[in-house]
Amino acid sequence: MNKDSKDSIIKKLFEDKEVFASFINGVIYQGKKILSSHHLKEINLSTISDSFKERIRDIVQVYQTGDEIFALYHNESQSVVDFSMVFRMMEYQAELYLKKFKENHRHREKLPPIISVVFYTGKEEWKQYRSLYECVQLSKEIELWISDYKLYVFGCAQNEIEFDNMDLNFFVWGLKYSY
Repeated sequence: MNKDSKDSIIKKLFEDKEVFASFINGVIYQGKKILSSHHLKEINLSTISDSFKERIRDIVQVYQTGDEIFALYHNESQSVVDFSMVFRMMEYQAELYLKKFKENHRHREKLPPIISVVFYTGKEEWKQYRSLYECVQLSKEIELWISDYKLYVFGCAQNEIEFDNMDLNFFVWGLKYSY
């Protein structure tokens, strides 16, 4: 299976709100059923920026009831280890926060949190950069002045989570055991 066909399958998989909710509940909330699929709404990424529009695999779902947005969940699929992933995810979150800020700037309301996870389908364990601190030269004197950014990676090959959605389980298990 080539990279583009795997990416389109993953995008299709995570467009299903039941699958997306199951993934977030399993990875972020340790299996607790916090998200329900009927409160999820996918964001049209072409309205955010050109860099989001160019990366067709991104899935961003808004969790809301009525007009109240509780959180945005961003899932970025990745089939190979990318050394720039920390910076890419920082950029994506910054763009999403800026979009939400521009929508709400007159109201001065707090913005909803944006929770991002890399859905990594590669065979090898992701041992590369998982934080900004790992990417930059830091001394103890300046560490306090540099904000860290943590990268959260879910590796299918190292998966130990049983999701409550069987389609997602079969997909992850299939990847894991195909290696």
